[in-house]
Amino acid sequence: MARKYFSNTAVATTLSTSISDADTSLTVNSSTGYPAVPFTIAINPGTSSEEIIKVAAKSGTTFSSLSRGYDNTTARAHTSGASIKHVAAAEDFDALYTHSHATSDGHTNIPIANVTGTVPTTKGGTGLSSLGSAKQVLKVNDAGNALEYGNAEAILNIDGMTDGSGITIADTDDFAISDGGVEKKVNASQIKAYTQHTDEEIEDVVGGMLDGDENFITVEYDDTDGNIDFTVATKDEDNMSSNSATHLPTQQSVKAYVDTHAALNTHLTLVDEDNMSSNSATSVPSQQSVKAYVDGQTHLTLIDEDNFSSDSATQPPSQQSVKAYVDTHAALGTHLTLIDEDDMATNSATRPPSQQSVKAYVDGQTLSLIDEDDMSTNSATRPPSQQSVKAYVDGASVSSEQVEDIVGAMFSSNTETGITATYADNASGSGKINLAVSASSDAITEGDSDFTITDTGTGTGIHYEIDNTDMADWNRGGIALTTAGGTFRHHQTQAATYTIGSSEGAVMAGPIEITGVITNQGTLVVL
Repeated sequence: MARKYFSNTAVATTLSTSISDADTSLTVNSSTGYPAVPFTIAINPGTSSEEIIKVAAKSGTTFSSLSRGYDNTTARAHTSGASIKHVAAAEDFDALYTHSHATSDGHTNIPIANVTGTVPTTKGGTGLSSLGSAKQVLKVNDAGNALEYGNAEAILNIDGMTDGSGITIADTDDFAISDGGVEKKVNASQIKAYTQHTDEEIEDVVGGMLDGDENFITVEYDDTDGNIDFTVATKDEDNMSSNSATHLPTQQSVKAYVDTHAALNTHLTLVDEDNMSSNSATSVPSQQSVKAYVDGQTHLTLIDEDNFSSDSATQPPSQQSVKAYVDTHAALGTHLTLIDEDDMATNSATRPPSQQSVKAYVDGQTLSLIDEDDMSTNSATRPPSQQSVKAYVDGASVSSEQVEDIVGAMFSSNTETGITATYADNASGSGKINLAVSASSDAITEGDSDFTITDTGTGTGIHYEIDNTDMADWNRGGIALTTAGGTFRHHQTQAATYTIGSSEGAVMAGPIEITGVITNQGTLVVL
């Protein structure tokens, strides 16, 4: 209900002129004490012709903008001199009753259309005359002393957002961030620039990784130039007398020590000769030369002719042919006629040579026969006799145990340096030859002495050299390169397909072009 005004000083008055039931203005004889509009008056109050009128405009003694027959009364014609009083209408008392008996907040039953003004924030209101416009929010004004509706500066509804886990983040994508309590946005390129490490930061991280325990080497990170310096502790002693547990021998001292023992026959020396011509009593043949020599003996071809007609100078007769030839002459009761010719020029197919002529002929060929069934002499310059060839060939079909025993015997009662060789006989073992490098053997060197791999001690690592230059050490802390060791390199195009295990880590230096498939189950860092 719109507000009406009341006054305790409005005097009773009368109409100065008559009015009809439709007139919307009237003139009174006095308007003293009447309140501001709107207010209500009663004409002929207390009589059967009483009419309540709401006055919406007043000028002097003229009341206009009248609402006739107000508050359930009837508009009537009234004569001049009719009495007039300022009154409160019945609706005013009904409104007081409605307000007093409203629900607990005391206002819910007041029609919003009848409310004027604003409810201040001190009384639980907003202090606003309207609720703003679409998509605005209620917030405290900049002065902090009132509420206002305005546009939302930042709204993040994560649960209501579309899932973006499958997108590729681009430099132009935006992220929300708080800048000292002020919500702002930044794009991905700014975050990338902020998180990217400088060369100095990477150098300090890597340098810090090498600040650990080292054996046989000193590692120092020079922060001024960003380099890592490696220094290997070495000793140059030809007799290796210091027996140091903290220094490595130089290649020169290792070579001098080994050469000294080689001259004394105190270490194992292999002879690699396919024809075994050196006939050494202190060196053993290499596996390659043994195989080549044995394979070369498998081409022995016997001549099986009862009459010895082929007269070969390179092939021995079979036992059967010798027996048949001798038995034939014995059956004839004839005695064999020997030919005694040092050059065997007669070339007879029916007469054997004398021992003297055979010896002279063979000696003239710088050949001497060896009659050994097991061919143990192992000569590279003398041929075996027919009898020894037959015995050796007949015994060639040996069992695996025999072969193992023969080869195993080659590793018995010999001299080893830096290695121990033992043969486990099949009768009591596996038939294997066990080779164990001595714990004191700390260097393995190629024959041309340009590459060295050195065991730096039990459980401590391996040292690498090339051409007497220290290159790197590999220990439990990883691989450490010297100043001459170069760098770790990888191709910037990764074409292979592989998996980085869950317990593994990998570091790559970019830019990287990956054409294969890298499955990362552990940690992959691309610098």
